[in-house]
Amino acid sequence: MSLTWNEIFAQYDALRAVRSSVGARRDALARWIKQESSKPAVYLGCGSGYCLCVAGAVAMRITGRRPAAAVAAGDVLLKAEEYEPMLRGAPLIAPSRSGETSEVVRAVRFARERFDARTLGIIAAEDTPLAALSELTLAMPWAFDHSVCQTRTVSCLYLALMMLAAFAGDDEELLRALDTVIADGDRFLGAYAPEAARLARQPWDEVVTLADGAAYGLAMEGALAVVEIAGLSASAYHLLDVRHGPMSRIGSRTLVVALTDANPDGLATGLLRDIAGRGAQLVVCDAGHLVDEDCGAALSIRPKEPLPGAAAALQFLNLCQMLACRKAEELGRDPDHPDGLDPWIRL
Repeated sequence: MSLTWNEIFAQYDALRAVRSSVGARRDALARWIKQESSKPAVYLGCGSGYCLCVAGAVAMRITGRRPAAAVAAGDVLLKAEEYEPMLRGAPLIAPSRSGETSEVVRAVRFARERFDARTLGIIAAEDTPLAALSELTLAMPWAFDHSVCQTRTVSCLYLALMMLAAFAGDDEELLRALDTVIADGDRFLGAYAPEAARLARQPWDEVVTLADGAAYGLAMEGALAVVEIAGLSASAYHLLDVRHGPMSRIGSRTLVVALTDANPDGLATGLLRDIAGRGAQLVVCDAGHLVDEDCGAALSIRPKEPLPGAAAALQFLNLCQMLACRKAEELGRDPDHPDGLDPWIRL
């Protein structure tokens, strides 16, 4: 079994540790994020870290009830002065596996030295350059992935970001929903690993992931996992937005993995039926128990109780990770050694 697969299956042990350690620092984190609450929080990251930033910023706007934006750290390096209005005195949140990625470290240093920004580093490692630049650090070495492509690390960093948003907005419902997903995590992986293997044997060579809200960031990450681990083309879109052009690319060689937690006027069901009607392999994670069961899915997953998409997104990502890993094996590719990739980038 590959290291990547083993780290996918080890992630709920790590997630339980994240829930405990981040929860123990709730008061300090709430005070930090609630300072100058009119100033937008800026999430900085690269690659998987940027996908997490997209998720974290949406969660902060919706759940934390304060303005927030996600920025690719490399963009700050290339266009630094253009970001002054956004970065001046801003709280920066920087999720990172290594704490050593050059763009993130250099962008944070620039924002601190030039624009007096303050930084929260959320890092799956200890004693890192990013931690040295951070006013406050969440170091989670147990979440560190040793494989090239991130799986467990992403889930753990995502959980920390969702908890931060919940602390900012005093959202106990989201925290309870996250606890529900974590408690069910090992069962979920065991139950759906055979389904991932079955679907991986189907003749698809392109993947589309669909989600909304904070979960859209994990749809981006799910697509990136397919690109990196399986070496196939993959794209992420907001659920209904796939109609606006991308639908023309969906066909019998496409696997579509969709997370739904709302279905007003049957809009989600209608979209899913249209996707199935184009011959795609369709997987539906029906977090809200709202989608009609006859939507045409090859696999339909419902949690034991309805969940907000921001919490169900963890299992949605698990499924994307397992599908990517199993498809790589079906294609004779080594998920632990993807061509041309390194665990993190140093410029």
